[in-house]
Amino acid sequence: MESCDTTAGGRARHYCLTLRCVSWGVFLLWQLGFALLLWRFSAYLNMSTQDASFFDRAGRQRLLAQQMLEHLQMVKEGHKEDRGRLRVHSESFGRGLSELELDAKTHRVIDAFGRQEPEAALAAVRSLWDGYRLQLEDVSRLPLSSGRFRPAYEAAVAGVPRLVGAGEAYVRAEVLADQNEGRRIRRFIRVLAGLNLLLSALVLLFIHRWFLQPMAALQASIERFEGGDFSARTTPPNQGEMRSLIEAFNLMTQSLERSTGQLREILDNSPAVVFIKDLEGRYLFVNRRYEDLFHCKSEALRGKTDFDVFPAEAAEKFRAADQLVLRRGDVMVVEEGVPQDDGLHNYISAKFPLRGPAGEFYAVCGIATDVTEIEKIRTKNVHLTGAVEHATDGILMTDADGKITFVNAGFEKMTGFSRQEALGANPRILKSGKMGADYYRAFWKTITSGEVWSAATRNRRKDGGLFDVHQTVSPLKDAAGRVTGYLAVMRDVTESLRLEAQLRQSQKMDAVGRLAAGVAHDFNNILTSILGYCGLIKDQVAGDAARADLDEITAAGERAAALTHQLLAFSRKQTLSPRVVDLNAVVADMERMLKRVLGENAALVCRFSPDLGRVKADKNQLEQVILNLAVNARDAMPGGGTLIIETVNREFDGQYCRVHPDARPGRHAGLIVTDTGTGMDARTLERIFEPFFTTKEIGRGTGLGLSMVYGIVQQSDGHVDVRSEPGKGTSFEVYLPAVAEALETEEAAPPARLGGGEVVLLVEDEEPLLRLTARLLAEAGYSVLQAGDAERALALFRERGPEIRLLLTDVILPKNNGRWLAEELRKLQPALRVLYMSGYTDEVLAPHGVLDPGVRFLPKPFTSEVLFRAVRAALDA
Repeated sequence: MESCDTTAGGRARHYCLTLRCVSWGVFLLWQLGFALLLWRFSAYLNMSTQDASFFDRAGRQRLLAQQMLEHLQMVKEGHKEDRGRLRVHSESFGRGLSELELDAKTHRVIDAFGRQEPEAALAAVRSLWDGYRLQLEDVSRLPLSSGRFRPAYEAAVAGVPRLVGAGEAYVRAEVLADQNEGRRIRRFIRVLAGLNLLLSALVLLFIHRWFLQPMAALQASIERFEGGDFSARTTPPNQGEMRSLIEAFNLMTQSLERSTGQLREILDNSPAVVFIKDLEGRYLFVNRRYEDLFHCKSEALRGKTDFDVFPAEAAEKFRAADQLVLRRGDVMVVEEGVPQDDGLHNYISAKFPLRGPAGEFYAVCGIATDVTEIEKIRTKNVHLTGAVEHATDGILMTDADGKITFVNAGFEKMTGFSRQEALGANPRILKSGKMGADYYRAFWKTITSGEVWSAATRNRRKDGGLFDVHQTVSPLKDAAGRVTGYLAVMRDVTESLRLEAQLRQSQKMDAVGRLAAGVAHDFNNILTSILGYCGLIKDQVAGDAARADLDEITAAGERAAALTHQLLAFSRKQTLSPRVVDLNAVVADMERMLKRVLGENAALVCRFSPDLGRVKADKNQLEQVILNLAVNARDAMPGGGTLIIETVNREFDGQYCRVHPDARPGRHAGLIVTDTGTGMDARTLERIFEPFFTTKEIGRGTGLGLSMVYGIVQQSDGHVDVRSEPGKGTSFEVYLPAVAEALETEEAAPPARLGGGEVVLLVEDEEPLLRLTARLLAEAGYSVLQAGDAERALALFRERGPEIRLLLTDVILPKNNGRWLAEELRKLQPALRVLYMSGYTDEVLAPHGVLDPGVRFLPKPFTSEVLFRAVRAALDA
């Protein structure tokens, strides 16, 4: 198949050659045609002079001559009888003669050279004809028998030869005139042919100079232009269409040179790699970026393929992608790995075919961008965006005018505003009105000065609810340092503040509890002495009055002991005796007593859950909780009302425990005590479990009832919650962990028995209490060894250890505690019985107030009877 030059230079050469060929061809054909025309015309004229057929007039002349000859023949033959035929023939001759005369007049007007001779001969024919016609008319009117016919006929016949001769003279004159005229016309034609040659040469010279020569120059410029020389120019002629065409070409090349230069600068300074390959994969063009990266110049790379530059595996992939682009015939974006000096780089390549004028593909162009670092940044940004989007903190961005331009999912969840609602709005949609003017003045002064603002604030959600946040607002600045927007990070601290408040409350309660426990411990020691000595004195006096006074002292001591018991319950330092109980049974057993406590003005409603879970707790303490809540409800309903006590099952999940930190996940049995009383406000609710806090008037309460409830429930691993509003009553919810163990029955306390001389090692750091306890035990029949601290007790035990049956020791001792002492003595005598006594158990003996299995404990204050029973039980165990 022949190749076709479709380039601009090839087309220009083709057009120029075609134009030259056409020009010469047209010129030669013109000259040949013109020469042929003249030749044919000259030959025709020459032939017309021979046969008098050049003009119509010659034909009529020939016809006239023929008619005259025929008429003459008729006359010669003597057709005198056929006068009508002669007359008709003569009339035809006359008409021919008239036509010749008319034609002569017309010919005289258009004939530039004149025709005098034929006209004179024709006039002679006319004069002879006119006479002959008259004679012939006379002959035609005379009868044949007339005497005049013969002379008239002979006279007419005599004029016929002259008429014929005049006609022949006319024809000869006409032929001669035509020949002379033909010679003149041929001379004119030769002159015209010379002028035609001259004019044709001038035209051809004009075409060559003003068209073909500029076209050849334009062709050469086009070829240079096609070769990549965009500076190709052509000098235009002074005038004509070619001047406009060449000027347009020069303007086009100048503009294209400028545009190409700009494009080359753009491509060379582009960070992307740009290349063009032909259909065989040979490079036609690469930009400077390609040259710098792969260390090869564009000129040296021209004609080479990817296999000359890259490893075979990579080159094969590039070639396959190029071929796919050509098959698809459209833009294709591919990701390619390109080996470079520092390793494999990832490129995003946009490849597309280049088309020729006829729409055919002739090359593949590629624009490749190194996205190795971009991929790293994109991955980092994806992670960053994901972190921002999934951050629990609320994040928003605004422009310099404060219009929100971005919010994350945390903001939507925190505020209730959707992203569509927030974008374009102002952050004042969160304004709660709870922050003072000084706050906002300081806020705007800080951020408008380019500083970072960080502070706690209270905002309002979409639904109107308030929430606390700690927000940090940072100005966003451009390269010039101008503030272009703001970034706000908000952390919802509502729950943190609540937990912090709970923690502070818990710490405060714990501190108060420690104080109360310490006071109760010391006070219990004093009360033990008071109650003990009162018991001794009552046995020594005989008067009723003195015994009555001692009974009052004892009653006062017991009330004081009850008070310390409440303090220990609040501080969770009391000793519990937990066992598995049924809350339904506990409430049912107390129902009658609770009605008496409430009085006639208040109604009691009990609702029991039939499948209520069992709990493990100190029954006496539970009764105390129920009683205290009932008393508190009664005092809240001075005008009467209803107290509802119900039992429920409840499952605590992680969400509930996060909101209530003192609660533990799992199944619980609950006791809900609800009254219809006056209720409490939020400030009161924050302090209801504090010891000695009360809203009652002076003299109507100690403020220890609810604090005792709180301490007992906490010490039993439970959770207490309260809900109340002024005028809407109060509801206390007490929950204890449910257990799967069987119910336990309560054992009756054994009767106290006296001692039989058993040796008891008594350890007590309070001297009065040490003397009192030793005296009571001695009077009860025990042999007592006394020690004021653990070291003295250890020394006594080393002296008389085999004799000692029981160690009765205070838990809290100077230096080493009672438990340490018991463990040391048991190392010397494993069978030694131990009985602890204290104002509270402390963590040393009973974590959370619950004694370890096998540990015996005597709480202070105690009476002599309680002391004797505890000592006996320990010895007999």
